[in-house]
Amino acid sequence: MSLHVVQAANMLAVVDYTTGRVNSGWLKIGLAARISQALHLMRESDHWLPLVEREE
Repeated sequence: MSLHVVQAANMLAVVDYTTGRVNSGWLKIGLAARISQALHLMRESDHWLPLVEREE
């Protein structure tokens, strides 16, 4: 799994939601959230971003 999978799931969720497949869209959002948690994407950026980028 990777960040690209999370991004793709979110894009597919938007397509589903805007074309009337609301339940399928929410399912994909949930999937993306669980993958994000498994990848530890919810960590504070202060720990891994360079100082220059943190200040932006």
